[in-house]
Amino acid sequence: MHEPVLTKEAIHYLKLHNGQVICDATLGSGGHAALILKEILPRGLLIGIDQDEDILKQAKLNLNGFKEGSYRIYKNNFRNVDDILASSGIQKVNGILFDLGVSSLQLQNAERGFSFNLEGPST
Repeated sequence: MHEPVLTKEAIHYLKLHNGQVICDATLGSGGHAALILKEILPRGLLIGIDQDEDILKQAKLNLNGFKEGSYRIYKNNFRNVDDILASSGIQKVNGILFDLGVSSLQLQNAERGFSFNLEGPST
């Protein structure tokens, strides 16, 4: 599993408590999300957004141990966060996390076209 960076700092500055609604707008493989869920459950809700279908499969596996309904995952771009929340009936969140950049999982797979070290697909 990809290990997210600055986890202690992210969790600290989100000031998480049981019952909060938190949006992880760049869900990735769910590393930050798992830590967030540990703090906001049992009454909290996590909204996870990512446009990478491959990584969302991994996130679902990594979050599988949390109770059903404690999180919702959306395949979408974080630029649509307002629409995603509104369509989910969520009018307010207590915090939002944007972990911008690429992950080692994306860089290590030449077929994804992110790597500087590996030959990617030809167009």
